[in-house]
Amino acid sequence: MWLATRSRKQQRRQPQPTPEGTLLAALPKEIQDDVLARLPARDAVRTSLLSPQLDLDIADGLLHVAAGKLPRSVSLDIPAAASGVPPPHHAAVPSLFACDDDALADLRLGGCALPAPPSGFAGFHALNALDLDGVVFTAENGCVQLEAMLAAAPGLRDLRLKDIFFRVAGGGRWVIGGPSLRRLVLCLRLAGGGDWELRALPKLECAHVFLYDPPSDRDYIHLFNALSTVRELKISNLDSLTLHQEPIVPGSLSREFKNLRVLKLDTNFYFLSTYISTYCLLFKAPFLQVLEITDYFRGRKIAEVDKVAGCLVTSLMCCSFLDNLEYLLMISISCSENDMHFIKRVLHTARNLQEVSADMFQGSRKRAQEASRELQECQRASPEASISVKYRDSVCNA
Repeated sequence: MWLATRSRKQQRRQPQPTPEGTLLAALPKEIQDDVLARLPARDAVRTSLLSPQLDLDIADGLLHVAAGKLPRSVSLDIPAAASGVPPPHHAAVPSLFACDDDALADLRLGGCALPAPPSGFAGFHALNALDLDGVVFTAENGCVQLEAMLAAAPGLRDLRLKDIFFRVAGGGRWVIGGPSLRRLVLCLRLAGGGDWELRALPKLECAHVFLYDPPSDRDYIHLFNALSTVRELKISNLDSLTLHQEPIVPGSLSREFKNLRVLKLDTNFYFLSTYISTYCLLFKAPFLQVLEITDYFRGRKIAEVDKVAGCLVTSLMCCSFLDNLEYLLMISISCSENDMHFIKRVLHTARNLQEVSADMFQGSRKRAQEASRELQECQRASPEASISVKYRDSVCNA
């Protein structure tokens, strides 16, 4: 017993291991440079993630060391919590432009600032993946700089832009394009992100776009027409707060989503403008196979439910998207009257339907058993279609 107690005390006295990044940051600057110079390029840049102090002090030095090794991939993410400064004051990494413009193929930056490129810099021509998260462009023509970065990489296939910030007030107008772009994620919610729009993206296959601007500030018709080639599309924030009672109507879209097979929407059936916009996208996707609807709306005043109900009944009478639909997933819904009518209409019409899944949010007034019985009584165009209603940990199958 005494030996065991002594052993536990000895264990408590053992010093805790010190993170490698903290050790490196404590070394003199010349020794830091020597250590980093002996690392492979990928490890040298990765070291910047080990210590918040290291992030701010030698992030650009890491890139300078990595640039001399002609890296094909650079990933530098400075956590916002570590920097403790607002986006306009992120640490600058001008050494990025020392990387070989014909070698760098994968670039991922987070929480840092990009100054204007040096004179004569023509861009990273070999880029096929670009991920910028919380990156600040400090030059006066920052939006032009980012647009030129995209245009200089004709082989770019993967692009993710989140919370981009241009230091110049208003940000400026810029275009997102790429003849080879396959996958696109856009989450540009900051006011300093400028006025962006999409160029034609002929090879785009998968896109996830967050909507934050009212229609007066964003041409949604142009946006959706530019996304018309995708096979998988997710639209976040397609709600009345974004649309401001100005719906997208079917006749306004000039192109069909003929390739679209998977559609994921953050939407609801409470507001007329939201439902009309949702229906418009469905109407333009005749070969849709998977539809996922997530309802994040939790407002108390729902004044347009009856208007939506009437529009929903007439619009779904002849909707071609139901011809090929196989899976319907309704997430975080209340199983309201409009929710249930939409599900019933799909069950009644979709001949290829395989599964309907309804996941109710915890504040729903309707019980899962009640919703399940109601759907079980609905006539199904596809006898093989299964129905499951989930509430917390319980699942009811119809």
